[in-house]
Amino acid sequence: MSTRVRDYCLRGRGFVPLAWLVLAAGTLFLATPTVRDTGLDYDEALYGHLTRDFLEGRHCPQHMPGSQSIELWDKPFPVFVQGYL
Repeated sequence: MSTRVRDYCLRGRGFVPLAWLVLAAGTLFLATPTVRDTGLDYDEALYGHLTRDFLEGRHCPQHMPGSQSIELWDKPFPVFVQGYL
Protein backbone atom coordinates (compact mmCIF):
# COMPACT_ATOMS: atom_id res chain seq x y z
CA MET A 1 0.00 0.00 0.00
CA SER A 2 1.43 3.34 -0.97
CA THR A 3 2.03 6.09 1.56
CA ARG A 4 -0.63 8.31 0.01
CA VAL A 5 -3.32 5.61 0.26
CA ARG A 6 -2.28 4.69 3.80
CA ASP A 7 -2.43 8.34 4.94
CA TYR A 8 -5.88 8.75 3.40
CA CYS A 9 -7.15 5.58 5.10
CA LEU A 10 -5.84 6.68 8.47
CA ARG A 11 -7.43 10.12 8.13
CA GLY A 12 -10.64 8.63 6.72
CA ARG A 13 -11.25 6.48 9.79
CA GLY A 14 -12.02 9.50 11.93
CA PHE A 15 -14.35 11.06 9.36
CA VAL A 16 -17.11 8.43 9.52
CA PRO A 17 -17.53 8.42 13.33
CA LEU A 18 -17.35 12.22 13.33
CA ALA A 19 -20.03 12.41 10.62
CA TRP A 20 -22.28 10.05 12.62
CA LEU A 21 -21.74 12.10 15.75
CA VAL A 22 -22.66 15.33 13.93
CA LEU A 23 -25.77 13.70 12.43
CA ALA A 24 -26.83 12.31 15.82
CA ALA A 25 -26.32 15.66 17.52
CA GLY A 26 -28.29 17.43 14.79
CA THR A 27 -31.14 14.95 15.05
CA LEU A 28 -31.21 15.27 18.82
CA PHE A 29 -31.18 19.06 18.52
CA LEU A 30 -34.13 19.01 16.12
CA ALA A 31 -36.11 16.46 18.16
CA THR A 32 -35.62 17.99 21.61
CA PRO A 33 -38.49 20.53 21.42
CA THR A 34 -41.01 17.86 20.43
CA VAL A 35 -39.89 15.30 23.01
CA ARG A 36 -41.17 17.50 25.84
CA ASP A 37 -44.59 17.80 24.19
CA THR A 38 -45.21 14.14 23.56
CA GLY A 39 -46.98 11.78 25.88
CA LEU A 40 -48.06 8.20 25.87
CA ASP A 41 -51.32 8.23 24.00
CA TYR A 42 -53.88 5.45 24.29
CA ASP A 43 -53.12 4.11 20.81
CA GLU A 44 -49.40 3.68 21.52
CA ALA A 45 -50.14 1.94 24.81
CA LEU A 46 -52.54 -0.48 23.14
CA TYR A 47 -50.17 -1.31 20.29
CA GLY A 48 -47.32 -1.78 22.75
CA HIS A 49 -49.41 -4.21 24.78
CA LEU A 50 -50.30 -6.25 21.68
CA THR A 51 -46.66 -6.24 20.60
CA ARG A 52 -45.60 -7.55 23.99
CA ASP A 53 -48.21 -10.30 23.78
CA PHE A 54 -46.84 -11.35 20.39
CA LEU A 55 -43.18 -11.28 21.46
CA GLU A 56 -43.83 -13.18 24.68
CA GLY A 57 -46.28 -15.59 23.05
CA ARG A 58 -49.04 -14.85 25.57
CA HIS A 59 -52.66 -15.49 24.61
CA CYS A 60 -54.62 -12.84 26.49
CA PRO A 61 -58.32 -12.22 26.17
CA GLN A 62 -59.50 -9.69 23.63
CA HIS A 63 -58.11 -6.23 24.43
CA MET A 64 -60.56 -4.12 22.46
CA PRO A 65 -64.04 -4.93 21.25
CA GLY A 66 -63.77 -5.88 17.60
CA SER A 67 -60.00 -6.42 17.57
CA GLN A 68 -58.81 -9.51 15.72
CA SER A 69 -55.61 -11.51 15.70
CA ILE A 70 -54.29 -14.56 13.89
CA GLU A 71 -51.89 -17.26 15.01
CA LEU A 72 -48.42 -16.67 13.60
CA TRP A 73 -45.73 -19.07 14.84
CA ASP A 74 -48.12 -20.03 17.65
CA LYS A 75 -48.30 -16.42 18.81
CA PRO A 76 -51.19 -13.93 18.59
CA PHE A 77 -50.46 -11.49 15.75
CA PRO A 78 -52.87 -8.51 15.65
CA VAL A 79 -54.42 -7.82 12.25
CA PHE A 80 -57.21 -5.44 13.27
CA VAL A 81 -56.92 -3.34 16.41
CA GLN A 82 -59.31 -0.42 16.38
CA GLY A 83 -62.07 0.45 13.97
CA TYR A 84 -61.26 4.13 13.67
CA LEU A 85 -57.62 3.66 12.61
